[in-house]
Amino acid sequence: MHRRFAHAKIAALCGMGLGLLLILTGISGPALRSQAQQLTPSPGVAASPAPTATPLSLDQLTAIQPGLSGFMLEAAQRLGIMWFAGQQGNWDLAAFEGREAKDTLHRGGLKSNQARQQGIEAFNTALLDPLIVAAQAGDQARFEQGYRTAILGCNGCHSTQIYGQTGRPFSFVKIQVPTNSPEDIYAYVP
Repeated sequence: MHRRFAHAKIAALCGMGLGLLLILTGISGPALRSQAQQLTPSPGVAASPAPTATPLSLDQLTAIQPGLSGFMLEAAQRLGIMWFAGQQGNWDLAAFEGREAKDTLHRGGLKSNQARQQGIEAFNTALLDPLIVAAQAGDQARFEQGYRTAILGCNGCHSTQIYGQTGRPFSFVKIQVPTNSPEDIYAYVP
């Protein structure tokens, strides 16, 4: 434990020393970038090769990308936390978790196909934005109604999206208003 602390302390001191050195010598961000651009490789050091085109098509690259599952798991957990924060009147936390869920879904959509990306953005705009506004306002009634509407929107979307492994909709993934913990957001009954 002491050894790990000592290493962290040394690293912090080195970082501070480097920062101080840069300040004292008058090298700031733009100047540092300018100097770095002027550097040329030493004789005998090969320059980096020019980038080459990938042999994979866009469809092939899309097919090997991780799916949305990880993003959906994180968004669901954040929505579960959002619910309990709202129930306790912690509106800052509720709004924060709503914004984080929205961002998580957005990032997942960017890695997905165009149709899912459009669906996620529509969900974020139509259902999460009003829910976040209700949380920011501390409006319990509007928050609870917006939350239930968002849950219905999630389940509706799942029932229209096809799971490639089975050729059937994701309707087996159902979420609900959680009861005891954020993990209770999943409805396990078929």
